[in-house]
Amino acid sequence: MEHFWNRWKSEYITTLREFHRQTGNNCNLQTIQVGDVVQVQDDKLPKNRWNIAVVDKLITGNDGFTRAAIIRTRAGRTSRPIVKLYPLEIQTNINNLDDKNDDTSNSTERLTRVLPKREASVGARENIKKWTTQKRACKLHFESAPLKIVQASRQYMYDDTGNEYLDCIGNISHVGHCHPHVTRAGQDQLGTLVASTGYLNEKSVEYAKRMIETLPEKLCVCFMVNSGSEANDLAVRLCRSYTGHHDVMVIDHAFHGNVSVIADLSPFKWQKLGLEKKDWVHVVPFPDTYRGKYREDSVNPGLLYANEARNIIQSAHEKKRKIAAFLCEPMMVTAGVVEYPPHFLSQTFRAVHEAGGLCIIDEVNTGLGRTGDHFWAFQSQ
Repeated sequence: MEHFWNRWKSEYITTLREFHRQTGNNCNLQTIQVGDVVQVQDDKLPKNRWNIAVVDKLITGNDGFTRAAIIRTRAGRTSRPIVKLYPLEIQTNINNLDDKNDDTSNSTERLTRVLPKREASVGARENIKKWTTQKRACKLHFESAPLKIVQASRQYMYDDTGNEYLDCIGNISHVGHCHPHVTRAGQDQLGTLVASTGYLNEKSVEYAKRMIETLPEKLCVCFMVNSGSEANDLAVRLCRSYTGHHDVMVIDHAFHGNVSVIADLSPFKWQKLGLEKKDWVHVVPFPDTYRGKYREDSVNPGLLYANEARNIIQSAHEKKRKIAAFLCEPMMVTAGVVEYPPHFLSQTFRAVHEAGGLCIIDEVNTGLGRTGDHFWAFQSQ
């Protein structure tokens, strides 16, 4: 029953809303008519508990569009904005609902004289069919009742029924959704030149220059790529080419991307899929001082976790394997936004360098000032 209500609220009710979707700044809402049975939106109640009403009269604005309606509920007549009304798939003859007899039993009896509206029914069934057949094709937040997000602004997102949500999940648009400055810059560039790979371009040079200014002096070369997965993949290939080694060390529960090699280096990914770890992948225990092997009350937990990394490197050497790189985030994000204990990264980096390997910092989720004190999160270590 709970599954039914979730599907009914998230798919059926939102499909009915399509009868009066806004277009631009104008609202042609003539699809609601006198006699329609509607649900009345109440922000204080869940959708499945909204009141049922009958449309008595439509109220037209100066622009000729329907803006509100007089509706009849069990409590009597009242007016509501048209955007707060959700037409159901039934109608009643409004002439049979007179003012002299509004008792609940008679109203209920009259409302059983219905005329189905096929469009919403067909649309709802199509949505359900698509969700059923495509459920395994993609992963959604809140799968039992997924949100259909159609618009966003700054820190807020909006679904197809106009509900506003504070976005506490998105970690990419860290200056907010559709920030006016970012939007204008993107529009200007799209109207000038979309890509210039392999050619000289002042924008690319300026971007690389300003990026390098935020980094330590020795990090002075930029490679432009399309995504975090590609950046990590390129970094691993560079490390392997420079060191002549092949193996890579990562932290347990980490996620670094979706391309083949990087998925192999993401314990979060292959553990969840039930896949086996590759022989060339070496996993360091998650340095979590709350749930991990060493807790806050341990003596120098950061050094203890770093020693675990040293032991893994030593074990790899005993098997005639050599570490090309240690790939990590400066703060675990997918695993729960966990800060490392002091000295963990510095001591682990030292162990990797002593073994002839290089260190890769994955700043896809943490960089560009997201952690507050520094432009790059690794600078706080």
